[in-house]
Amino acid sequence: MFKDRVDKLKAKGSFRFERKFLRKNGEVIPVEVSLSALRGRYYQAIIRDISQRKRREALLAGENRVLEMVAKGDSLPDILDSLCRLVEEQSPDVLASILLMDPKGKQLRHGGAPNLPKTYTEAIDGAFIGPAVGSCGTAAYRGEQVIVADIATDPLWAGFRDLALSNSLRACWSTPIFSSEGKVIGTFAMYYREPRSPSPHEQDTIKHITHLAGIAIQRKLAEAARRESEAYLAEAQRLSHTGNSLNVFMWKTKSGSGNYSKARLERRRTSKPTTELFIRLAPSKTSTRSVIQFAMRPVNLRNSSAP
Repeated sequence: MFKDRVDKLKAKGSFRFERKFLRKNGEVIPVEVSLSALRGRYYQAIIRDISQRKRREALLAGENRVLEMVAKGDSLPDILDSLCRLVEEQSPDVLASILLMDPKGKQLRHGGAPNLPKTYTEAIDGAFIGPAVGSCGTAAYRGEQVIVADIATDPLWAGFRDLALSNSLRACWSTPIFSSEGKVIGTFAMYYREPRSPSPHEQDTIKHITHLAGIAIQRKLAEAARRESEAYLAEAQRLSHTGNSLNVFMWKTKSGSGNYSKARLERRRTSKPTTELFIRLAPSKTSTRSVIQFAMRPVNLRNSSAP
């Protein structure tokens, strides 16, 4: 191989190739070697550390894989696990985790953490957020990144310290995942088995992963909301065409009033409709009490305002 490179250098005058070097600390890094022929029988070699470039290329390839999973409609747990593995490929020492905010915005639920100890992920699943609830619970509560370089001494981990240390977790950096409206919808955490703080390139990785996680989570939340809305609409349509004892009414949000269906009035003049479905369909600003009061009134065909 060496002779081939020398012959190539003589023929072209210069060329480049990549290989891996071993540093004194045992770290293996990718490098680019540039060879040039000088006057006489001298040659010049320039060796560049291309670790950052390789990380960016790998991160970009991983991003494309994740976006493809989102586009194909893969399950959210699979997507989040893939994101965690992408981070772990960048740094063999890291254990990645993604937690999801519950609909009430009070608790964090398990999202993805393929290589964290199962005993640990099960123990923190459903933990309430707060001003001193480890790294993730605090990050979600504050809405800002929380860096804990040493779990053994940081007061934020007082309630979870024994759990973390028993699973050999010594550092945890957690960053909120935001929706496009600025709402916290989850957290992304990087755990280490020794005390340490993030480097600039690790912060860059965090930025990319939280952005991708936000896209995936929002997509799945939107899909779930659409399915729920379609289910309610289908049920409303079913009720409007069945001959049961329900009266169907229309609620006017602007005027705060409603009308009963004439067909239902003719069929059930004095019955009271079920209100749960229609209350859930009504906008959040609509007074639930107003809807209930209207829906539960006895129906009088003569005095009704049915269309």
